Amino acid sequence: MKKVVTFWMVLLLVTLNFSQVIVKEVSTKFPEMLYKQVGTRTLNFQYIELFADTDLVGMIVKGWYFVGTQKIDSKKFEVKVVSERETSYYFDGKRQGSYIYLNPVLIVCPANSKILIDNVEFYKPKKTVLPVEGDEKMVGAYIVASVIQNGRYVEREAVTTQDHVYIKIVAGTFPTGGYSIQTNEPEIVFPVGNNKGKIVITGYFKTPGKGEMVTQAFTTPTAYVEIGRLPKGDYEVIANIENLGTFRFVLKVE
Repeated sequence: MKKVVTFWMVLLLVTLNFSQVIVKEVSTKFPEMLYKQVGTRTLNFQYIELFADTDLVGMIVKGWYFVGTQKIDSKKFEVKVVSERETSYYFDGKRQGSYIYLNPVLIVCPANSKILIDNVEFYKPKKTVLPVEGDEKMVGAYIVASVIQNGRYVEREAVTTQDHVYIKIVAGTFPTGGYSIQTNEPEIVFPVGNNKGKIVITGYFKTPGKGEMVTQAFTTPTAYVEIGRLPKGDYEVIANIENLGTFRFVLKVE
């Protein structure tokens, strides 16, 4: 616990005094359940989005490279941050069994950056509107279209008429459990002529009550609202989630 507290104190100081991209190996360990994954069976990366607002994004990233029976004992992993300029950082991976592992790396950079490791992109700016100003706990919330691919949800900026569409609503990252998003049936209006279609989602963001027993781990409350297949055209997507905020973006169906 002491190591985690120390880590967050350092992270806060880094954020408050931010003047450049920070990419640094760290020793802090987080529960595996907090990590999301991206990559293939050969090259795979896991990451936790610590925070994200209109200025900065902070992440912990680790990963592995499968070498099997190849006689390779080490590998350099390239962490690339692309914003106004492109900067690369290199970290030595060490072999354990059939894998070469990248130790956890802290990345803090401008929110308009793309982040890649060995050319695998796992973060890019989200084209969404953040919630109403003034509530720091809502930092990192967003909405985006998603489809199911290979048994998992995949975010999409545009979809086709053959896609079964979901709207993903993310409340952000919180230090404990007890948070959830509850939604109602969506209202869908198809586009007609030059008029855009419209998808309206309403709901409620539940927060833990005083004294409520909750999980003592970082959580990212997420809801997937099923929309289904849509006719071709542009749709204005509006999610009005009480106690969280109002979000908008335009979904293109091709």
